[in-house]
Order: sequence, then C-alpha cells, then structure tokens
Amino acid sequence: MKQFGSAVKLSAILCVSLLALFALAGCGDDKDASGGDTKTFQQDETVGEAGKVKVDSEDQFSAEQQEVIDRIGEFADATEAKDYEKICEDFFTEEAQKLGGDCEATLKKTGSTIKDFEITVTAVEMGADGKTATATATTVTNGQAGGSQSITLAKDKKGEWRVTILGN
Repeated sequence: MKQFGSAVKLSAILCVSLLALFALAGCGDDKDASGGDTKTFQQDETVGEAGKVKVDSEDQFSAEQQEVIDRIGEFADATEAKDYEKICEDFFTEEAQKLGGDCEATLKKTGSTIKDFEITVTAVEMGADGKTATATATTVTNGQAGGSQSITLAKDKKGEWRVTILGN
C-alpha cells in the first residue's frame, strides 16, 4: 500500500476516510432495477450524527450505494470523536491498518492537526462483483480545500464495508 509522507495529505485522506456511512434519513419510495430503494439526497442534507458528510449529486443512489455513503458518515463520526482505535479496528481493512506502521498512533498524530473537516461525496461507483466500491469526494480540512479524493472500500467476511485504499 502506498504510504503518504505529508501530514496534510494524510489529514485529507483521514477526512475522506471518515466513513460514518449509516445515518441517512430515509426518503422516497422509488425502487431500483433489483427491487431496492433508491434515494436522491436533498441540498444540505448531511450523513452521520456529526453532520460532517454531505452528498452533492442529483443522481439517485441504490441501496448498496447508500450503504457506502452511510459507512463514510459513520467513519466521519468516529473521526470527529477522535476515536482512532475504532477507526482502525472497525473501518479499515487489515492492509489499510498498516498505513504508517501503528495505525492508531499514526491517526492520533495526524488527527491532532484536524480542528474541523467536511466531506462532500459526489459519486459512488460499485464494482461489478458487488463487493467493492469507490466513492469520490472532496474535502475541506481546517478551512482548506483538499481537492478530489477517492475512497475504495471492500466488504469483509461479515459483509461490512471497510476502507482498502485512500487517496487520489
């Protein structure tokens, strides 16, 4: 896995990784082709309890895509709470936990520089196998735009979405 040298880049990646994805407010009765619910997010609608994740897209998101967005929202909630143990254990794959050596210590060091953040999800692409997904998002950390980032997730053996790759 690619390692990132600068604390600023790691901070942006951490923010994007804020996968607090499961607090969406339900809306709509539309069904996608597989019979699942679809959703179009409202302007300024946030995801997660901390309200750090927004969706900026007029697209309808399938139930699977909503799961990915919800997971990003949960990750953001853990990041806002500075619960680095939870981030490492509950949101990263085993491979991603090895980023920078000691996952929790690396996140504590980087997280101490983050005073405020916002993640805006602009797209979610599902892998053909249904076990992987890539979310595209923009970040603002401590008032500075971080640009477009990609978050690649994979389902673990229990069916939970976990971050595998962070970055551009």
